[in-house]
Amino acid sequence: MEKLINATNAFRINQYKYQTQIIKIQGKIQFINGWNNGKKFKSQQMERNQMLMDAICID
Repeated sequence: MEKLINATNAFRINQYKYQTQIIKIQGKIQFINGWNNGKKFKSQQMERNQMLMDAICID
């Protein structure tokens, strides 16, 4: 019985470690996606600002 309990606990611990790894990886992916979206957004903002500046200069 004790062996069974130990095996169950070991399984739970491994499962927990595995789940935390998955969460960490998902977090990293979300961070990278956020970073890339932020960069894209910034470059769009800069393009927009440049277009506005050009439009003002034309006037």
